[in-house]
Amino acid sequence: MSTCRWLDTKHIASNISLLILYKMKKIILAIFSIAIFSISCNKAKKTLEPSATKSIKRRKLEDNIPFNGHTYRIINGMLEFTSIDEYENLFGTETTDVSPESLQSFANLVKASSAMQTYWEYHNLPADSIQYSFIGNIVNHNGVIRIDDYLILLDFDHNKAFMTITNSEQGLLQAVSGDIATDIEVHGMEEDLIDIIIYAKKGIFCKERYATKNHDGLGMLTLSQTLLPPPNNVYVNNSLNSEVRYGVYAIYYELFSKVVVAPVPYATEYYTFVTSYSWARRCSSKTGGWTYTDDFTASPTDTEKRTCYSNLRALKHYSINQTCTSPSAPGSSITVNIAD
Repeated sequence: MSTCRWLDTKHIASNISLLILYKMKKIILAIFSIAIFSISCNKAKKTLEPSATKSIKRRKLEDNIPFNGHTYRIINGMLEFTSIDEYENLFGTETTDVSPESLQSFANLVKASSAMQTYWEYHNLPADSIQYSFIGNIVNHNGVIRIDDYLILLDFDHNKAFMTITNSEQGLLQAVSGDIATDIEVHGMEEDLIDIIIYAKKGIFCKERYATKNHDGLGMLTLSQTLLPPPNNVYVNNSLNSEVRYGVYAIYYELFSKVVVAPVPYATEYYTFVTSYSWARRCSSKTGGWTYTDDFTASPTDTEKRTCYSNLRALKHYSINQTCTSPSAPGSSITVNIAD
C-alpha cells in the first residue's frame, strides 16, 4: 500500500510540474506577443507622425504691424483696433488723408504676417479682384476684424455686415448661415458701421445721405493690333475691359478705376487710361478731385487700378470718368463713367 501511495504522489507531482510549465509557456508567449505588438505599433506611429505633422501650418499667435509711427496688433488670428480713434488714425485725420498707396502697403504688411491668414489669401482671389486688395487683406479668412468693443464680420458674398459686443467669431459665422443670436446686429454693407458705433457710444448721429452702393460702370473694347505690317498683314485682336466703381464694405469705402487686358499673344501692348473724379465725404466738409493719366504695358495680360478715394467713411456724392486708348488702334477708345 505504501508503494502505491508513493507512485500516486509522484504521478501527481509530475502532472503539476507539467501544468506549471504549460501555464508559464502560455504566459511567456503572451508577453512576447504583447512586446511584438507594442514594437509594431511604435514603428507604425513613427511612420505616421511625420506626414501628420507636415500637413499642419503653424502660425504665430500674435504680431505687431508698425505703420506711420503707430503699432497695430494681430491677436488670435485677427487684426484688432483697440478704439474707434485707432482705426480712424490708420486713414489719417480730418484734414489729411493717408494715400491709397500707403494704405495698400499696410494691408500688404498684414497679409505678410504669419499670425493671420487674410480673406484674400484664404479664398485665393484672382488678380483682377483688386477691389478687395485692401479690405480683403485687413480682415481674416472668415472676414472678421475687431474695432473697439465690436467684433465685425463682413459677408462679401451677400453684401452684409454682422457685429457683436458679447458674442464670438463662431457666433458670427452661425449668423451668416441664418442662426442669428439676439446679441448680433445685421447691417447692409452700404451702412457706415463706424457711424453706427459712434452713435451707440456717444449719441452722435449723422443723417446725411449715402451715395449709391456698388455702382458700376463697365465697358469692353476689342482692339486689332498689327503683329506684322503689310504685305504680311498679320493681326491679332485683344480685349480691353474697363470698370469704374464705388465699392462699399461697411467699414471701408473706395472709389476706383480699373482696366483688365485680355491676353495679347506674342506681343507687348501699350495702353493709356485717364481717370477724372470728384467726391464729397458724408458727414464732413471734406471733398476731393483730380485727373490721373496712367500708362501701362500688357505682356501678355495686365490689370491696372487707380484708387481715387480710400477711407473708413462713406461718401454722399461722387463722379468718376475713365477713358482708355491704345496707340496700336488710333481713333479707338473706350469711356466709362458713373455719378451719384
